[in-house]
Amino acid sequence: MLGKLLDYIGQTFGKIETYDKFANLDPNKSDNNSVFEIKETTPKEKGVNGQLDEPIYQGEYGDCWLLSGVLSMSYTESGAEVIKESINSNADGSVDVAFKGINKEYSVSAENMVKENKDVAAKSNYSRGDDDALAIELAVEQVVADKNVKTDFDVKTGGNPYHLYKLYGAERIGVADSKDEIDAAFNYFEKNSDECSMTLGVTDTNVCGLKKNHGYSVKEVTTSSVVVVDPWDSEKEIDVDREKLLLKPNNLSVVYAEFAIE
Repeated sequence: MLGKLLDYIGQTFGKIETYDKFANLDPNKSDNNSVFEIKETTPKEKGVNGQLDEPIYQGEYGDCWLLSGVLSMSYTESGAEVIKESINSNADGSVDVAFKGINKEYSVSAENMVKENKDVAAKSNYSRGDDDALAIELAVEQVVADKNVKTDFDVKTGGNPYHLYKLYGAERIGVADSKDEIDAAFNYFEKNSDECSMTLGVTDTNVCGLKKNHGYSVKEVTTSSVVVVDPWDSEKEIDVDREKLLLKPNNLSVVYAEFAIE
């Protein structure tokens, strides 16, 4: 399966790019000057369990790139397994998060988990909802602060799902940013959604009701539609007309990846 992605994309448009197209995305720059939306829902109950099995609501920080990336991984068997293997909850309440791509592990203290673990109806810089997503955010923040790791992203201000996929050691990563490339990537995802993780970024203009300067995880692609999930509220699935979406390719960037599991 891993080889199929490389072969398919290579045959379709001759290359897999691995560069940063989301670097300038800043979801903090919204029409309302805030991405925060109060969500009334039940309190968190499952805690850290190695799964993204509760809703996620992005906080004030501009890390839609991170949350959309990890959400997209959770929709596939291999991606979900990679997430599960990377997270270890300790008896003292601390959480260890390992990133295979850089061969490093970071420990999020119990104190920090409690401090930043806000109720979904509370305002927070970090995501609310799923505790595993919060642990990943806090661990990625430690990656950024690690002087021995070169990074081009930041939890507070922005990045690219490519960076998240790379941290988790994806076997294949690609970026599509032209109409033909995006359409080819959608075609591949349509046939291989059980193994392919994909995000859709919208740059400087709203497209088909999707917010500008924001990233979404792709959950389903058909011949006529693309279903995306908004990390501001992962319970919200948005069905977008595929043909109309492809009319604005210059305002889109698709990042996709596949993961190997033992």
